Amino acid sequence: MNDNKNVEYFLAKITHYTKTHLKPIHEDDDFLHYRSRLATKAYEGCLAAGNPENLSFEIANDILLDGLRANEFVVLSDLLDREYQTYMQYANRHRLVVLLITCCEPVFNKYVDRQHGHFTQMAALEKELREILTIWFTENMSHPLLRAKKETRMLQPDFL
Repeated sequence: MNDNKNVEYFLAKITHYTKTHLKPIHEDDDFLHYRSRLATKAYEGCLAAGNPENLSFEIANDILLDGLRANEFVVLSDLLDREYQTYMQYANRHRLVVLLITCCEPVFNKYVDRQHGHFTQMAALEKELREILTIWFTENMSHPLLRAKKETRMLQPDFL
């Protein structure tokens, strides 16, 4: 991808995110463009340094959304939507998130910056959440809020 396409991608992502979750920030075009350019530079710099594309993308996303995701519900909802959607019934998603927040609370507490009201180290936070969620889904496959799965295999997030 060239620089313009990367900026457009990250701009679209942060615009959608702020429109959905942070309406006051959504109207700040300067902020959105600034964050998009920072994320693009980080992504391209990581790739140029020889990092794998998925790691480069993860780092760029951390920079793009740094400090914007301080709500446990939003973080967990986003993670479930991105990586576990095949295991949950969409109509029950909100109830499932409320249920899962309790078992994920120790991880959230580890990464929250109470002084500034946001999470730090989003990549590490999401990695630990994935580990907890994978265990929870594996142990609770018959939970009524989940889709019934016919096969019995080791649960892995959708991104793998």
